[in-house]
Amino acid sequence: MELDALPLPVLLLEPEAPFAILHANRRFRRCFSHDSIPLASLAAWLQGTYPIGEYRQRILDQWQLAVAQARLEGQASLQCRLNNVQGEPLEVQFQLGLRGEALLAVLIDVTARMRSEAALEEARAQQAEAALAITEAIPVGTYTMVMPPDRPVAYFAFMSERFLEITGLDRARARENPLEGFACVHPDDYDDWLRLNAEAFAAKRPFRGETRLVNQGETRWITAESVPRDLPDGSTVWEGVLTDVTERVLAQKRLEKSEANLRLILDNLPIPVASLQLQDAGETPFQNQLFLETFRYQPEQLPHLEAWMALAYPDPDYRAAVEERWSRALAAADASGGRVASEEYRVHCGDGIDRDVLISGTQLENLLVVTLVDISERKRNERQLAEAREREKQLEENQRQRLEQKLRTSLTAAAVAHEINQPLSTILLNCKLARTHLATGSPAESSPSSAGLEDFLSGLVADVERVVRIIEKMRSLLRNVQTDHHPVSLGQVVDSCLLYLKQPLQASGMEVRCRGLTEPCWIAGDADQLQVAVSNLLRNACEALAEQQGPGIITISLEPGASEQRLLIGDNGPGIPDGVIEALPLASTKPAGSGIGLFVVQTTVENHGGCLRFGRSGLGGAEVELSFPAIAAPT
Repeated sequence: MELDALPLPVLLLEPEAPFAILHANRRFRRCFSHDSIPLASLAAWLQGTYPIGEYRQRILDQWQLAVAQARLEGQASLQCRLNNVQGEPLEVQFQLGLRGEALLAVLIDVTARMRSEAALEEARAQQAEAALAITEAIPVGTYTMVMPPDRPVAYFAFMSERFLEITGLDRARARENPLEGFACVHPDDYDDWLRLNAEAFAAKRPFRGETRLVNQGETRWITAESVPRDLPDGSTVWEGVLTDVTERVLAQKRLEKSEANLRLILDNLPIPVASLQLQDAGETPFQNQLFLETFRYQPEQLPHLEAWMALAYPDPDYRAAVEERWSRALAAADASGGRVASEEYRVHCGDGIDRDVLISGTQLENLLVVTLVDISERKRNERQLAEAREREKQLEENQRQRLEQKLRTSLTAAAVAHEINQPLSTILLNCKLARTHLATGSPAESSPSSAGLEDFLSGLVADVERVVRIIEKMRSLLRNVQTDHHPVSLGQVVDSCLLYLKQPLQASGMEVRCRGLTEPCWIAGDADQLQVAVSNLLRNACEALAEQQGPGIITISLEPGASEQRLLIGDNGPGIPDGVIEALPLASTKPAGSGIGLFVVQTTVENHGGCLRFGRSGLGGAEVELSFPAIAAPT
């Protein structure tokens, strides 16, 4: 029969009790049949296999139910325990089905599977036991809440011992009444806590919240977190943890109170203060009230250091310099215990005013506390003091110059008086001698003889001329004060002087060499004063050359420039002896000179904003350089 070829034990039975066995295949007989167990019917086989009547009857009852099911549905199954021919207990499953008018039963050995399932179940039980032990051992409370699809309120399916310890709840009461689980919430937080939970349940979203609990009269802070998970039956379970965060919250409140006190202190400090995060893009979490009042910026304008730098230092070059200085200061602070040395900066404020600020700081890990002292008033006072000192210094200098000028004038006047008094005394004496001679008609012992009368009169004329020259120079000196300036050509001034001195220059045999007199050389000045000064220099040169042997040469050069006009007068004489220039205004290179002429020159140059320099000419003698500010040629 084809059933013998099957690898599974198979029975072919009549579908009615006592279920006569029509055929048992070879695999069935080998596994479950021997001489002591008849195979006439299922009842006979079960009696030999199960001596205990109670279990045998239970199997027969299950057979009858399974056969009835097979007749209705075409197939059925039942599971029971059998011993094989070796006496080994096996878990088998009978798969029943109708085959024509017969009942076909296939035996499937599920022993290995059942053992695996049992081992797996035991492992699961052990794992659940270990998980429960771990859950109970962790310092946070754990819980599960289940929302069935047919109930409006979730209920507690599990609460750990730590959960009950934190909340002070009774396990049984909390399971029976879900709202009992919220009874421990602080009255002031109760409504908000219920609302947060209801929203999470309705939206089936993860829950996180913080609230206060009252446990045996003590208020504690907790956080609850849970994540929803759908179950096959349509329920939703929230698995969560409950953490006592009282110490953290109290520490946070102490910190907030400390920060509030610190802010109050900083806000009442008489100097601007700000804080700066050295990381996190340089955020500026705090500026005290005086900082905002001083620099006129609002906190939202200064979210980070870059915003402050852009506003406080709008000039890019100056901002780059400030950034470089700050980098160096922070690097130095790392080596000096976090102290940022004070430095002065120019800060642009929100009201458009620039302020001088002394900035320093203290580094506290990632936080830099910066103090900014407004020293604008001090700097302004320093500038005003410096300006006052400069004005005082200038006044003192002007006073000194006026006193010096008076002294020079007094000394000059004394020298002039001396120079005039000497020839006048000689003239007076000679005139008295001449009057005595004329009154007596005979020459006195000291009177000049008739033969020397001409020499006498010549000397008298020379003395008179000397007095005239001194008086003329004195008049020039007194005229040489500040006057209205007009465009003047230096070339024309020199030409006028040469024309005025033409006769004495020719009489002395001087050679005058001129260069550049035709060049446009314009300055702002007084032509008369300039002519007197240049004439004095030419006379001095002529008189100096008259005392030496050989021909005398005088050079006159004009050197025009864009900003300066230069006039150089030189000669081939002995030059200017040492100490003469330092002795002005009484200096003179001539034995009978008063030095007034050189003083006239110096005063004229100063009145025209120019410079007077002395040196040696290319011919080996003296050279005097007069330089004046240049102006454009008049139109």
